[in-house]
Amino acid sequence: MNLKSFCAIHKIGVVKLDPDGKFYTTYFSKDEINRLHGLKALFYVDSGALVLGNSHADGGIQLLQPYKKEFYVSGEMEGYEYLSNPFYKNSYIQKASSINSNRTAGWTQIPTVPARCSVIDTRGSNCPFLMLSNPNFGRYIYNRYATFEYLNEILDLDELLSKQRPSMFGRLFRRN
Repeated sequence: MNLKSFCAIHKIGVVKLDPDGKFYTTYFSKDEINRLHGLKALFYVDSGALVLGNSHADGGIQLLQPYKKEFYVSGEMEGYEYLSNPFYKNSYIQKASSINSNRTAGWTQIPTVPARCSVIDTRGSNCPFLMLSNPNFGRYIYNRYATFEYLNEILDLDELLSKQRPSMFGRLFRRN
């Protein structure tokens, strides 16, 4: 289900300009975030992970970030893409972009995921949301083809990032 339909059905969210004033996006209050949690549509991502769930064509997976006293949709990813650890070094972007240049279907079945790879499975939600920690740092989304072709290299690079900055979830809200 797409974001607009989901919000209309549940009567949540308001559309307004993003924090940079560049595009329109959906904002949620803290109470609405709690409703998303109650609907089992909210998933927390503190570190890098392989995300399973909807394709873009099926509504995707919405990325949420805190902003002042609200939370806004900062982007969308799709299932079987890898979301990196938070980072702040430009050298990471160059390495990640090189890996992510693979945009052709190189696999016909889902490969075995290494035990060291964190997985967030959103497939039970018709409109999943990922709450991102460390809002002041960037994240990188590897397309699904690059993810499966270079998953071990992505995990190696992500391990370097995991030592940069602690989680900020405790500062935002308590998880029950």
